[in-house]
Amino acid sequence: MGILSIFKKNKSTDKSNHPFYLYSEKELDEYEAYIEKSLGSYSQVFHEIASPDIHLDVIPVPATEDAPFIKLVTMGAGAYKMDIPDGLKDYEIEYAEYVIYLPKDWNINSPDEKD
Repeated sequence: MGILSIFKKNKSTDKSNHPFYLYSEKELDEYEAYIEKSLGSYSQVFHEIASPDIHLDVIPVPATEDAPFIKLVTMGAGAYKMDIPDGLKDYEIEYAEYVIYLPKDWNINSPDEKD
C-alpha cells in the first residue's frame, strides 16, 4: 500500500472556479487496502494527467490462478456524488467506483490501437 501517496493532490492546488472532487488521504489509504484485500495486490497505476473536476486513476490488478482475469479498477470516481433516481436513494449508492474484467492475456500496456 502507499503506492499512490506521491500522487495525492491538495485541493488548494486547483485555482479554477470549478469544484474539485478528491478523496482525503485517509480515504485513499482505506480504498487501497480494500482493493488489495478484495481484488488482489497491484504494483501499477495508470494516472490521469489533467482533469477539471475529478482525479481518476485506473489500477490494473493482475490475473491470478484463482481469478484468471485482469481487473481494471477506478480510483477517484467515488469522490463525486452521483445523481440517482429517488426510487434508489434508500440503497445509498450515490458514490461508486468501477471494475472492468479483461481476459488474462489482454496486453494492457500495448501501444497498439487494437489492444
